[in-house]
Amino acid sequence: MHKRYIRNGERGQVIPIVALALTVLFGAAALAVDVGYWRYQQRVQQAAADSAAIAGASESSLGAVAATTAAAHDATMNGFTDDGGVNVKVQVNFPPSSGAYNGNASAVEVIVQKKQPGFFAKVLGINAQWVSARAVGLVSNNDRMCIYGLSTSGTAVLFNGSTVNMPRCGIVSDSNMTINGATVTSWAIGYVGTVINNGSTYPGNSAHPKQALLTSDPCPTIAGCAWLKANPPHSGPCLSPTVYNGLATATLQPGRYCVNVIINGCTNVVFNPGLYEFDAGVTANGVTNVNGAGVTIYNNGGQLIINGSTVNLSAPATGNTEGVLFFQNPADTNAFIANGSGGGYAGMVYFPTSQITLNGTLSQWLLVVGSTVLINGSGTNVPSAAFPGWGRSVLAE
Repeated sequence: MHKRYIRNGERGQVIPIVALALTVLFGAAALAVDVGYWRYQQRVQQAAADSAAIAGASESSLGAVAATTAAAHDATMNGFTDDGGVNVKVQVNFPPSSGAYNGNASAVEVIVQKKQPGFFAKVLGINAQWVSARAVGLVSNNDRMCIYGLSTSGTAVLFNGSTVNMPRCGIVSDSNMTINGATVTSWAIGYVGTVINNGSTYPGNSAHPKQALLTSDPCPTIAGCAWLKANPPHSGPCLSPTVYNGLATATLQPGRYCVNVIINGCTNVVFNPGLYEFDAGVTANGVTNVNGAGVTIYNNGGQLIINGSTVNLSAPATGNTEGVLFFQNPADTNAFIANGSGGGYAGMVYFPTSQITLNGTLSQWLLVVGSTVLINGSGTNVPSAAFPGWGRSVLAE
């Protein structure tokens, strides 16, 4: 009896030992299950932060409000909406407030935080855990797109026998692409439909045409283009003269031209700096030189045809229409035709619903956006420099 009494007293000691063992087991389960779950959710949040940072950077040229709104909207689309910090926090910093890009006006920082639930960890008094992900998007002027064919049917980009030198620029067609006997130096060439590639060459490390996804209109990401789309000019008195024949120098002033402007056989055509609105197009034939700096031409209707031996036109470097040389009202589907043997177009050439035809040798242009783009001629060149805010958004951190 005495021995049994002792054993009964020892038997009660098993309970705290089992309790301690269960605590250890639940702790191990918490580490294996809950921490694994939190790490999985952190990867999901990281993907959302990455996407939001790129979206914010793509709108950064339009200012802090646009960048912040775009980043927050993208985070929402990926399942993370800031609820005032109750369960989700989405913080957008433009420019970034930390890291290698602290204070960089071309970068956007996004921090996505979410209170993730605990399962086994509740045994340890941990009901939830804040999980955080951070990313920085950056606008890079290198490796940007310079030719956009936005049409989703037919052939959106066509090169015929041309030399296209654009080592830091890309080409994208939202439908078919045809490259005939051309020499193309580019970092990326993408098409959505099919490609016809006849006798063309791609020097050095240049890209060859590859299947790609649809690319959207870049206008919303470029401040001057977005401003013109939101503020189309259509006011002011009708300017004159509108016909220039055989002049040594024909000088046009910024403002509104209500009828077709005709320029024939003039040696020099000068566009003074400013914003031009043409309600019925421009026809320039037999012109030797066309010059203008700080110029934006808004074509509200009719057709633009510029035939000149040397064309040197550049967009404003500052102001509301910064970076935009030609902007055609999307409601106008008339083609833009430019012929010349020298000079170039330093600015955005934007005809989103029309065909752009560039014939001859242009020493420089920066960005061409058309429904279809046709380039014929012996040489074109796109320098690596661009207006501020131009480029593509990349993940920097």
